[in-house]
Amino acid sequence: MMSALRQSIPPYFIFSWTLFVLLTGCSRLENKKFNSKEWKASENVRFSMLDDIVNNKIFIGKSKEELLENLGQPFVGEKDFYDGKAMQFRTSEKNGEYLHWYLFVELKKDTVTYTKKSLD
Repeated sequence: MMSALRQSIPPYFIFSWTLFVLLTGCSRLENKKFNSKEWKASENVRFSMLDDIVNNKIFIGKSKEELLENLGQPFVGEKDFYDGKAMQFRTSEKNGEYLHWYLFVELKKDTVTYTKKSLD
């Protein structure tokens, strides 16, 4: 039974499927350490740095000035967001056609108190 199944599957299909699986697995974004220069230079690298920023609490306790110095200007500024107590920094990574991944940053008295990955 198994040999009949092998004979009915063309070799190019097996090759194509194997190549697809390998390329799909290799195309996943790898987590990177936060790098301010890279972050500010391109939205394309930001998603890969989100886990490092959030999990290692890189900006917790930092001033608003230090935050902006390291991340640049937010996509959504505090004046328009959460009564002036939060900011969002956009990445180029999308989930679906319209939703982007962001770094959400909450501030209290101009000090970062909370960060998380946000899908908006």
